[in-house]
Amino acid sequence: TPLVDAEGFAKSAGGFLATSTRAWPFGSTVHIRTFGEPSALAKNPLRLDFEIHNFSPAMNAASTVTALTSAVPRLVAKGKLQIQEQTDIFGALKNLAPLVNCQATDTQVFVVGDGLQHSPDYSLYAAIQGKVGPPPSPPDSLLTGCHVTFLGIGEGLGTAASMNLVRQTWTDRLRQAGVEALSLLQTW
Repeated sequence: TPLVDAEGFAKSAGGFLATSTRAWPFGSTVHIRTFGEPSALAKNPLRLDFEIHNFSPAMNAASTVTALTSAVPRLVAKGKLQIQEQTDIFGALKNLAPLVNCQATDTQVFVVGDGLQHSPDYSLYAAIQGKVGPPPSPPDSLLTGCHVTFLGIGEGLGTAASMNLVRQTWTDRLRQAGVEALSLLQTW
């Protein structure tokens, strides 16, 4: 994934996230998670939750998000974060759902990476190769009302057909999950 091995991508993603975060009002909550293989998450305990308020304004949140996102390639290079062989984006979104109520508050979910689900449950790599069909449908109300943005989707895939399959898969599944607004950005 470009976030772990491309410093320029990580800095650019951090800048995009900072710009978004700066506009958030007091009371907004920021949750940062990795979404690699579940068995390896204990090795990469990147879990950060904080609220934007008087003592921690949006500018501070933006700085934290930028610094953390930009540092991922360096943390991987130094062995402080381990590269995982799987990416469980579906699972991470299911785990996120109980933390947010997109119907009650304006909620933005950002997924930074190539968007290639690769877990024991489903592999977009296998779908690109024609070995499996579409992934299972998510629960209809999983992310009802959420705004989801992928940064870097399809990065490095190389073919338009592969890119289209990844984009269409995420569009279909997230619409089924009730996502209100969806942006699939390869570059920004």
